[in-house]
Amino acid sequence: GSGLGNFPAIETLGNTEWTLVIPLALVGSLLGMLYFVFKGLVKLAIRPFKNTVVVKAVLAGVILGSVGMFLPYTMFSGEHQLSELMHGWESIGVALLFVNAIVKLLITNVCLEMGWRGGHIFPVIFAGTAIGYVFAMILPIDPIFCVAVVTAALTGAVLRKPLAVILLLLIMFPINAIIPITIGAVIGGVIPIPGFPGLGEKAEAANR
Repeated sequence: GSGLGNFPAIETLGNTEWTLVIPLALVGSLLGMLYFVFKGLVKLAIRPFKNTVVVKAVLAGVILGSVGMFLPYTMFSGEHQLSELMHGWESIGVALLFVNAIVKLLITNVCLEMGWRGGHIFPVIFAGTAIGYVFAMILPIDPIFCVAVVTAALTGAVLRKPLAVILLLLIMFPINAIIPITIGAVIGGVIPIPGFPGLGEKAEAANR
């Protein structure tokens, strides 16, 4: 079966949630911009290995394995860790959740740019979920609402296709999350992709 799991319903949709929906969406959007900055940095870093496919693949494996020894949540796509995350996020703590999310965005680019097969959708969703829980521990806000907005904005910023993001996330999130998901996905989708040396064409980068 799928490792995605299902988030419980949003229990509170009060003034606090709606007041923070835009700031949370901007947080997710900024994370999406960071994803593309990481992409540019990795492209620059691996230029000396441009024509060495095997070397790049081996280096990616060494980097992933080394990081995974200290941050196990950065291993694999994140799909099968989502259920564990949604049930144990409070025990992981703010700092570790934050570090795992940021490193996940970086290591995903490392693996993909160095020739590993796979996609970026599930790693991005995992990172958004982790950061959403970070803010849920900091702010007096419904945790599922927080996760829904941040994840939708981050995924929207990376995929650039808000409708696809909404439909994808509604597989995982409850139906009463549709409005926060929509707000996050739309805001994330309209945030410009940052220009960065080595990033290449923006439109091409967004669709990879």
